Amino acid sequence: MKPWNQRPFEIRHLFNPAFCGVVLFRAMQGYEEEDIRGMPFSLSLLILPLCLHKDCAK
Repeated sequence: MKPWNQRPFEIRHLFNPAFCGVVLFRAMQGYEEEDIRGMPFSLSLLILPLCLHKDCAK
């Protein structure tokens, strides 16, 4: 694994905690529009891996 400062700036920006928080918030907000009970915790753990995985984003 490369040290943080040697990674490309795109990768550093994608894993910014504030950006990840916004991605989680928007996904949960969208889910709540469909189901008033909100998103189950177990499903929330899949949001970032699915959104930020290189092979899935193509």
